[in-house]
Amino acid sequence: MKSPDGLRWANFSDIHLGHGKTPASFIVSNLMMALPDNETTAKLDIITLAGDVFDQDLGLWEDCSFDIQVFITYLLNLCKKHDIVLRVLEGTPSHDWKQSRLFVHINEHANIGANVKYFDTLDIEHIDKFGIDVLYIPDEYRPTCEQTWAEVKNTLALRGLEQVDYVVMHGAFPHQMPEYVHNRLDLHNPENYLSITRKYIFVGHVHFHSQYKRILASGSFDRLKHGEEGAKGHLRLTIRTNGFDDILFMENKPAMKYITVNCEKLEAEQVIDRVHRAVNKLPDRSYLSIKCRRDDVAKGMMGDLIKKYQHRGFIWTMTETGKKSAENNIVMSDNRDQIQTIHLGPDNLVSLLMDRIMAKHPVKADRCRTLLMGVMNE
Repeated sequence: MKSPDGLRWANFSDIHLGHGKTPASFIVSNLMMALPDNETTAKLDIITLAGDVFDQDLGLWEDCSFDIQVFITYLLNLCKKHDIVLRVLEGTPSHDWKQSRLFVHINEHANIGANVKYFDTLDIEHIDKFGIDVLYIPDEYRPTCEQTWAEVKNTLALRGLEQVDYVVMHGAFPHQMPEYVHNRLDLHNPENYLSITRKYIFVGHVHFHSQYKRILASGSFDRLKHGEEGAKGHLRLTIRTNGFDDILFMENKPAMKYITVNCEKLEAEQVIDRVHRAVNKLPDRSYLSIKCRRDDVAKGMMGDLIKKYQHRGFIWTMTETGKKSAENNIVMSDNRDQIQTIHLGPDNLVSLLMDRIMAKHPVKADRCRTLLMGVMNE
């Protein structure tokens, strides 16, 4: 450790570079402000990225890929310069797509020489430098959380360990989700993981910052959609030998603004006044959602509002109340597809795959359809 105060740890999760709304260039700029090349950053011993560094499978031709490679190169050089250990975990497969291998690839081929490792399998690492054992668990590593826990116990036994010092994982615990959806989601058992962890568990996946006992969730680093109006950022820890640790949430204050303006039952003048007061506090190119009922005056005013503030570059949407229940909105915040039994066959395979491709990569849809039809016709 660099300081007698203790081990200094920074944890980030759910960065989602390549997101369809919050641009990679914007997130990268905020990341560099959170990790500047200065004395404070130089005091860090270890940085962990607890999954979902990426939002989707990206092509090199996409503009955001250049911003992402700039950030990775910056972070690697920063860690090399200040002797910071960097560990990167694979997150949800449909987000990361194992693209975080870029950290290791760039480090090796650009001869940067940073102390970096990437984990896409369940594994335990002994970091000699700090004398600690760290357990890494990617998201959806096994079909169920129970099966993942069984593999954790088996891996501990194979290493001759009863406990590790830290866990870096991607998944969800019951305390992160409303009680009424617990029986609808496959969630990790917190007491299981606390029992095999001496110090802290860093968990990514759910986009809201939280703490339950020694389970620490940074939440998403930046805002990515409406409903995430709370503070965004990352965690900084000083883990002292005397047990009096510091756990700080470092807010990403320039995070993208996603604001919902409630215009239910308002007259035209009231709508104009409420929207005006809301936008006066916002940076340009923020996201605004007008919340109203189907028959409210505000619904018919959307076009005029967009035109009035078009010089500010806002991205507008409308939320019609009564269409979705609060329960559905909360469940969706987990971003985990609910398992459904679907019969696959020649009649529906192409259409189901094309629905998925159109939602994730519309630019590639035509090429994918041609390839799929070629396979199906063989």
